[in-house]
Amino acid sequence: MIKEFNLNGKKGKISLETDADLSVFEEIFVDRDYKVLNKIIGEASVILDLGAHIGCFSIYAGVLNSGAKIFSFEPEERNFALLKENLKLNNVNAVVKNVAIGGVDGNRELYLSSDSHNHSLIGSGEGKKVFVRSFDGLIEKLGLVDLVKMDIEGA
Repeated sequence: MIKEFNLNGKKGKISLETDADLSVFEEIFVDRDYKVLNKIIGEASVILDLGAHIGCFSIYAGVLNSGAKIFSFEPEERNFALLKENLKLNNVNAVVKNVAIGGVDGNRELYLSSDSHNHSLIGSGEGKKVFVRSFDGLIEKLGLVDLVKMDIEGA
């Protein structure tokens, strides 16, 4: 399904596939959970979206500040595909990486949840190997970062 939003007079749309996707969309675009950060987002040069899911926060930030350099990280394949689709739908230019963020570089098991936003590096059951990039290594590579949104389980 496609949901439309209006953010500060700018319209956009997000492609959703699950109830969990809808829940995240509503938190960001209906309930405006990140409204308290609008000034910071608007002034930021570099924004990290760690655990980008399907891109709602990356799009929120990109709509508020089209000049910011946004880096979006999402390890789960379905979410990553929707992330790229949603960024394109909204003409948000972001660097997207299909990796997890954690304590150390390496390959780890990403345990998959029945919903789309609770996959974790800690758990049991069905899993998939993913590459994990260390947070410290990421910051060392990027340099100064103005805002980090981190919604990652088990990192």
